[in-house]
Amino acid sequence: MADRDPTSQNTMLASREVLERTKGKVLLVGVAAVLLGVLSVGLPRAAATGTGYALGAAGLIAGIVQALRAIPARGTPAMVTRLAAGIGIMIAGGLLLAWPRPAVAALTLGLGVLAVGLLAMRTLGNWRERQPKWWLPAIPLAALLAGFAGVMWAGWPGSVLWAAGTVGGFALAGIGWWLVMIGTAHDSHKERGLAGKWPPK
Repeated sequence: MADRDPTSQNTMLASREVLERTKGKVLLVGVAAVLLGVLSVGLPRAAATGTGYALGAAGLIAGIVQALRAIPARGTPAMVTRLAAGIGIMIAGGLLLAWPRPAVAALTLGLGVLAVGLLAMRTLGNWRERQPKWWLPAIPLAALLAGFAGVMWAGWPGSVLWAAGTVGGFALAGIGWWLVMIGTAHDSHKERGLAGKWPPK
């Protein structure tokens, strides 16, 4: 009797099988992310500027692609939506390319304000519903507000760029280290006796 495909019965096994095939690529991306993260922490303002250029170029490309998607939808409401979205994305990309540092500073500040708003709404909602430990979201909210105060006190936009590059660098290095750990993980299929049975060679 032929061996049945074990991945069809277990999504976890299917994910592990894919991981075993792409370990080398995952490890390479992880090492690159760690190096870029360390470089960002060491040169935060330069990293923020580079991020602005990269996001701007990506925005221009994505905007052009989105605008081109409006051509097949001529004569339908989707055409206007796609065209408007494409133009908006291209404008945002152009702004990032033209003024990368102020644009990244404004983007960072906007994301911070959004995070503050979401945490405040969560804290207020938990308090109104009388949930136990309703104050837990207030802890990161207070830390974020304190960080905002310190960054704005240090000066705009240089301090925001420094914060964006530093925090982004630590986050990128952390993600990279996580990918390195995945890429060097032990082959668990061998312990289960599945490696070499599926997929067929």
